[in-house]
Amino acid sequence: MQALKKFVKWVLMFFGALVVLGIVIASCSSDKTSNSSSSNQPSAQETQTATDQSNTESQPAEPEQLETVTADQILNAYKTNEIAANQALKDKKFIVTGVIHAISADFSDKPVIELKAGGEYEFNQPQASLAEGEENKAASLGKGQSISMVCIGNSEVAGTPMLKDCVIQNS
Repeated sequence: MQALKKFVKWVLMFFGALVVLGIVIASCSSDKTSNSSSSNQPSAQETQTATDQSNTESQPAEPEQLETVTADQILNAYKTNEIAANQALKDKKFIVTGVIHAISADFSDKPVIELKAGGEYEFNQPQASLAEGEENKAASLGKGQSISMVCIGNSEVAGTPMLKDCVIQNS
């Protein structure tokens, strides 16, 4: 019984210390925020930067040139060297082309398109999660259909290349 009381006492002291530590960290971070916002006057450099940005925004933007990669190229890149593939593709926007292997939904019922890549029995085929508003387009797609999408690379999970925020260009 004595050992149980001692254990409970230590557990309570540990959680109490965590609460105090959390309060100290929160107050320190709010002090930094208030110090950085106390200087409301922009510097001359900030004013010039803002002027430059507004001037470039008024000019028409050039169309973005995106690299085009195939589902096979994505799969082979991740099979060869995951680190190099992440450096080339992760968090970057590009056009991916391929043939639809399957159309399904993820755990939150958002559409996912699996693209054919590798051989007939390939298990780790690239999966493309579609962007918001693409559900109706996904509903009109079919297995075996060619597709082109603008996607953002999202690394891989258990050897399966993942793409996110994909917008269907043509199918």
